[in-house]
Amino acid sequence: MTSYCVHHDETLFPDSHRFFPERWLGNPRVPAPTSGPLAAISEKTTGIGPKTAIDSPLTRYLVSFLKGSRSCLGQNLGWAELYIAFAAIGRRCEFSLFETELADVGFVRDMLVPHPRSGSKRLRVLVENVAS
Repeated sequence: MTSYCVHHDETLFPDSHRFFPERWLGNPRVPAPTSGPLAAISEKTTGIGPKTAIDSPLTRYLVSFLKGSRSCLGQNLGWAELYIAFAAIGRRCEFSLFETELADVGFVRDMLVPHPRSGSKRLRVLVENVAS
């Protein structure tokens, strides 16, 4: 199962395609899935049957770097670089979307890594202003 499938499971992340960073405030918890592929994962990792719903931290389902024994070895370095890069770019630049529509960034096929439709221009931004 790809991280895209987990991150866009509407039972865990309602309105998952909307930018809503507040969903992570206050140590949010979600009921454990009782059906589907995530229920099997929950049963395997907790040892509790799939019909038993236990509230889990939402961060349990953040699987950008995978989880468990197959997790990324460079995960901490990756997070550190992301924080530094996004903070530096976010403080210095003003962006606007450039010739980008939802169809250009929506995923339509999964080939181990999700891909947008053929001929997509992908996400394109225009740097409006750069502060020195």
